[in-house]
Amino acid sequence: MKRFRITPLFLVCLFVGSCTLGDSLRQPHTPLPAPEPLTLRVDHAFYPRVEKTFSDRVYSVEWFRNGKPGALPVLRLKSNDVLELKFDLLEFESRDLRVRFEHYEPDWTLSNQPETFFMEGYPVQLIRVGQVSRALRPSYRSYSFRFPNPDLKFRISGNYLLTVEDGDTGLVLFTKVFFVTENVGEVISSVEKRMSRDDRLRRRDYPVSRYLLPEDLENPQFNLKFFYVQNGFWGQAAEAEELDFSMEEEVQFEMRQEQPFVGDMEFLRLPLSDVTIQSAVFAEVEPADEPPKIALFDDVQGFSASLSQNSPSRMSKVRHHPDSRYAEVFFRFDPEAELPPDTNIFLTGGFSNWQIQERYRMEYDAGRDRWVGSAVMKEGEYAYKYVLVENGRMNDTALDDLFSRTQQEYHALVYFRDPDRFYHRLLQVHSFR
Repeated sequence: MKRFRITPLFLVCLFVGSCTLGDSLRQPHTPLPAPEPLTLRVDHAFYPRVEKTFSDRVYSVEWFRNGKPGALPVLRLKSNDVLELKFDLLEFESRDLRVRFEHYEPDWTLSNQPETFFMEGYPVQLIRVGQVSRALRPSYRSYSFRFPNPDLKFRISGNYLLTVEDGDTGLVLFTKVFFVTENVGEVISSVEKRMSRDDRLRRRDYPVSRYLLPEDLENPQFNLKFFYVQNGFWGQAAEAEELDFSMEEEVQFEMRQEQPFVGDMEFLRLPLSDVTIQSAVFAEVEPADEPPKIALFDDVQGFSASLSQNSPSRMSKVRHHPDSRYAEVFFRFDPEAELPPDTNIFLTGGFSNWQIQERYRMEYDAGRDRWVGSAVMKEGEYAYKYVLVENGRMNDTALDDLFSRTQQEYHALVYFRDPDRFYHRLLQVHSFR
C-alpha cells in the first residue's frame, strides 16, 4: 500500500487523571482575543457563524442529553435535563480548561442580556485534567462537562453559545451552540413531499405546522417568529414567513413555496468500529503506523445511494472509551462530472462537527483521476458527505446521488420577543419527520 504523508502528531501516553466537574471560578473573566479559526466562514454552512474550532488538537466533540448520545443540544428550562459535552485533546500536556456562556438572538447576534439575567451561579466553570487514554499511537485526553450543575443554572430561554478555552492562556479551543426552551405551547407538524420540476428530479420537502398558543402571550401576531431547521444544521435555519393568525388559539406557519428543503439530501456512512482490523469498507489498512492508516474504497457519485427507506440520517456516534483508538482515514471521491482541479470540494461530517475546514479540502489526484483527502477519526460510526464551496457559499447537494433515501429530520423553533426585556424567548422546539 502506498504510504500517505501526514503532519506529525507529537503525542505520548500521559499519567492517569480524572475530570472534575462542576468546579467554578468566582471572579469575572475577560477572555483573550481568539486566534484565527480553523473553521471557514462560508454562507449557507451547516453551522452558525459563531460555532468554530480554533485548535487542531480538538477532536470527537459530541453532545449527550440526559445520557443519550447524538441528542439535540436542547435543554428544557426549569427541568432536570442535563447536557454533557464530550471531546478529546490530542496532545502531551495536561491542562485545566474553562467554560463560559453567552446568550444570543435567533440570528446569532449577541443579545443585550447581562450574565446575571440569563444565568445564576459562577460565570466561568472549570474542567480539570482530562482522562488519559489507554490507547497509544496517538494517546489523548478525554474531557467531559455537564450542565446545569450545582454551580450553574439558566434563568431564561433562547440561543446560547458555549466556549471552551485554555485555563492558563485564555486562548479559545472551540465553541458550540445549544438551546434552552420553555417548552410551552404545542407544535403539530407534517411534511409535504413533492418532486421538483427541474432536470435533476430532486425531492422537495415542505414542512407545515400549527402552534397551539399558551395563554399568557402578549400580542402574538407581532412578537412571534418561527424557524425550520433540517437535520440539526442550525446554521441553515430558515424563517417561516407564511403565517396565519386567523384562528384564535393557534398559528399556522410554513415556508414560502419557493423555499422548499431538499428532501433527499444524501449522507454516506462509515462504520469504524476497529481501526486495526480489515473491514468490508476498507481497501487497505496499515495498523502498525502511528496513527494507523486506513484507505477506503472509492465513493462514486451515482452508485452510493442508500436503498433503505429507514437509512440513518446525519447522526454520528463516537466511541468514547479510554481504549478507543484514532486512525487517519483516506477518502477517494469520483464525481459524475469532470471538475476543474481548482474546484473547492470539502469533506465534512460528524468527525468535523460538520464544519468546513481547510484540512479537509479534497485535492485532485490526476494519476488516480480521483479527488483525495483524509481525516483523523476516533473509532465509532460516522455520517459524512462531500460538498462544494463556490464564491464563498456552500452547495451541500451538488455532489449527492439523485435517488438517496436517507431519512430527513426537521425541527420547528418558536420564538417570542419579550416586550419588556427586548430579547427572544425560545418557547418550543419540535422535531418531526
